[in-house]
Amino acid sequence: MTHFESVFRSAHGKGLAADVVQWGALANVAQYRLPYEKTFAHVSAGDHVLDWGCGNGHFSYFLTQHGVRTVGLSFEEAPAALVGEPLFQHVRHDEPVGLPFSDAMFDAVASVGVLEHVHETGGDQRASLVELARVLKPGGTLLVFHLPNTFSWIECLVRQVNPWLRRPVFQHSRLFTRADVERLLPPDLSIVECGRYNIIPRNPANALPAWLRDSRAFVAGLNLLDDAVTATLPVFAQNWFFVLRKR
Repeated sequence: MTHFESVFRSAHGKGLAADVVQWGALANVAQYRLPYEKTFAHVSAGDHVLDWGCGNGHFSYFLTQHGVRTVGLSFEEAPAALVGEPLFQHVRHDEPVGLPFSDAMFDAVASVGVLEHVHETGGDQRASLVELARVLKPGGTLLVFHLPNTFSWIECLVRQVNPWLRRPVFQHSRLFTRADVERLLPPDLSIVECGRYNIIPRNPANALPAWLRDSRAFVAGLNLLDDAVTATLPVFAQNWFFVLRKR
């Protein structure tokens, strides 16, 4: 069983899926295939990891299910899906940049669809990266996922059609290239690996019939198609990932 399917089956088996939109369909959870795989390559059971901007807890849940000691930081209350989880600690914090943690506290930090939004709540991408580096141990890893790509075909399409829609579709207010991220990095963070992924939007899968959206065969076919098109036309993929190392 794949990592994303394991998360999906576990969450549904515990009756937690109603609280987390990302778990609405197996096809939807599959958008986190690459984040899960890259995380496993750099994080081990027992590591102390910060889920920065944990939101509803979907990524923290993945971490705790694999034995990772996880701290979830957010502006909101603790995620309902993680209440009672012994490997999870929630910290509510309203400061848009500063973090309530000591220096060199974490083995790794994960940002999953968060860094691109910090300016919307009074923060700053560069200042946030400086602060995230501060709380990482030397040699620690900062994992940045779901960072919207400047040349994403879906972002371009949404910007063209939104002016004509009565109910505009969500669009990111800030998009990124690799050069943009390089300019934002503080001196003590360096890029270990980066790339683009997910050319096929997955959130609409929640609207499909359950027999289809949760079908292993359908999801496997969708993943193969996504991988093939992304490999051919990576510049138009939705997201960037960055694996950053603290010196």
